[in-house]
Amino acid sequence: MLIGRDEDLVRLGELLAELRDGRGRALLLAGEPGIGKTALLAELMRRCGGEVTVLHASGVQTEADLAFAALSDLLAPLLDGLAELLPPQATALAAAVAVGPPSPGDRLAVCVATVGLLKIAARDRPVLVVVDDAQWLDAASGECIRFAARRASTRVAFVLAARDPDPEPESDHESDHGLPTVRIGPLPPDSARAVLDRIAPDLAAPVAGALADAAAGVPLALIELPATLTAGQRTGREPLDLPLSAGAQVRDIFVRRMAALGVAARSILLLVAADGECDVGVLAAAATGLATDITALDEAEARRLARVRNGRVGFAHPLMRSVLWQEATSGEQRAAHRALAAVSSGEARAWHLAGATVGTDEQVADELERAAGAVAARRGYASAASALERAAELSPDRDERARRLCAAGEAATAAGMTARALDLLERAADTACSPALRARAAHRRGLVMVWSGNVTSGATLLLDEADRIEQHDRSRAAHLLADAATAFLLLGYLDRSLDLAERAVATQTRNDDPGRRAHVLAAQSWCLALRGDAAQARDLLQEAERLAGPLDPLAPATAPLLFAFNWRWRLPTGEFERALRESAQLADRARTAGALGVLPQPLHTMAGAAYRLGDWATADAASREAEQITIETGQRLMRGLVLTFRARLAAARGAETESRQAGEAARDLAKAQNFETGYHFAHAALGFLELGLERAPEAIGHLEFATRVRDQRGFVEQGMAPWAVPWVADLIEAYARAGRTSSAQGMLTALGGQVLGKDTGSLG
Repeated sequence: MLIGRDEDLVRLGELLAELRDGRGRALLLAGEPGIGKTALLAELMRRCGGEVTVLHASGVQTEADLAFAALSDLLAPLLDGLAELLPPQATALAAAVAVGPPSPGDRLAVCVATVGLLKIAARDRPVLVVVDDAQWLDAASGECIRFAARRASTRVAFVLAARDPDPEPESDHESDHGLPTVRIGPLPPDSARAVLDRIAPDLAAPVAGALADAAAGVPLALIELPATLTAGQRTGREPLDLPLSAGAQVRDIFVRRMAALGVAARSILLLVAADGECDVGVLAAAATGLATDITALDEAEARRLARVRNGRVGFAHPLMRSVLWQEATSGEQRAAHRALAAVSSGEARAWHLAGATVGTDEQVADELERAAGAVAARRGYASAASALERAAELSPDRDERARRLCAAGEAATAAGMTARALDLLERAADTACSPALRARAAHRRGLVMVWSGNVTSGATLLLDEADRIEQHDRSRAAHLLADAATAFLLLGYLDRSLDLAERAVATQTRNDDPGRRAHVLAAQSWCLALRGDAAQARDLLQEAERLAGPLDPLAPATAPLLFAFNWRWRLPTGEFERALRESAQLADRARTAGALGVLPQPLHTMAGAAYRLGDWATADAASREAEQITIETGQRLMRGLVLTFRARLAAARGAETESRQAGEAARDLAKAQNFETGYHFAHAALGFLELGLERAPEAIGHLEFATRVRDQRGFVEQGMAPWAVPWVADLIEAYARAGRTSSAQGMLTALGGQVLGKDTGSLG
């Protein structure tokens, strides 16, 4: 099934239906090279089945001088019908297709014979003539085929496909076939992504997005571009080389179109290629640096290689840029960057200086880092990561290189580019001479590992780094210990988590950064709450919230704090309206900023709050969006939590299949990551599903497992885990339905003792 071609297929389907009804007609599919005309023809022929006789031929560029070559291919299955034609027509056609002796018959006789032969074949069943690459038909065949197509009627129909004529003045290609024409345009962006998902499912989401942009909806480019990437580029661990390389077929097409360009026009286009899309004024100023003139742009426009819109110059197709750029020498590329740097300012100047530099240059690295800061301030995290990585490459000092690599990794994390962030942070840690820089890089890398699903390795890295630096950097060590505590909590080790959190509190000082102090207090608060000390936990979290108040909610270091305040505290304590309001605001800010790495957490909280308020439509939309982003950004741990929520929501709505699929996927993800907390949450959600289906024994099996895991790990306070009270209540109900009243009463008594205990009064 073709993706994104519904309207075109409807038109072709209408032609086929009319042909079967005895109303044949002709149609020309026109479009640029690689746009998908051949695929449409193939789908049309497939739909004919055995009810229609299909005759197929293609124009071949190397056979364009062989008279009647294509017509011979097309009519070969019908030549038994020659005997039914009038003798002059039969003789002329037989000679033309080389099945009879040479004859001086006129071309009109061949054309008329072609029409007659098709009508003879159509007596048995309708005939569809399909001709691809009609622009390369030899002149004689093209004349006959167009003659017959213009006379299509009753049980004979024609569909021809031809690429747009080359714009070079010397082109000999026929541009007017004289037939009703359907223009085949680029695929819509969503369809382009769907094509990439089908042919290259291993591509990281940001990489697929970049390829879809570069292909500009051209299917051939979508097919070829993934093959030009390295394994690291496909997963997002390595940056893409911009402009992206065109595949061999696309490259050949554009090289031919550019071959006739004059030197001046080529120089102008090289400047445009260096900039991507250039302001006309900047281009005119930079042109003098390459000894050319803006008037040379006229030739590129005339040949439909360049376009000017709203005072900016770009290429007619994005891949033309890569072809021209790769055809230039490295010296020509650097010269173009130098010319543009001389007339540019700000971020553009920094990038062009970097492009013109060979080796290292601290001054250029510094300018590019400042440009990255400006981009990050606008929340352009992906662009900032690229700029910082290039600045690192330009840095002569090793620690400066490590610092910039670390900053690039942090920006990539905020952009949701998980694989690339891990690579950048690992390189930063390996490069750093300074213990502080190494600790910073290892810290960020450990956190990314945890949330991307490698919880055990991430927790170990965080703890090892804290041990290594505790004697000479207590502030960073405390921060690392707090994150290690959270990671071990996810693994289900509450006692160890509480020990690490208390060690973090003891390690920090009152002079530490307020954000770090808030982070440490939040980690300790959560451990205490789960252990049953809700009063102390609330006091600590309120102090953490006070300290974190002025911090940027979209900064990677503070996003987990806001998640703690809303998901870990406001939901369990019933502040649903506030949690919904604050998480929705944060989600809006994250979307606007393009901070995909941050977005799943507020969406997850938003879904949980909306569910509790009875707004299931909002809960469904927010959780679906969160799930999609966790897939795109590789946040496997968060994806498991979102799937657990979706399992419970679907169960509540009576969608058994959806609930079971989500719950089992969450369980399998948690098991694969050794995510103990997520594992028993998933079983609790499956238990809720079984309870709703009135399968009490199955529900008890899941819910007892969840409760057993919780008890074995020392989790005491039922009310603080977002789904704890629901699953305990579910288990009580399941016991009652199964007739196990004593078990239900014992569980209810235990729950009541906790809800009415001395600590819970502080929950308000």
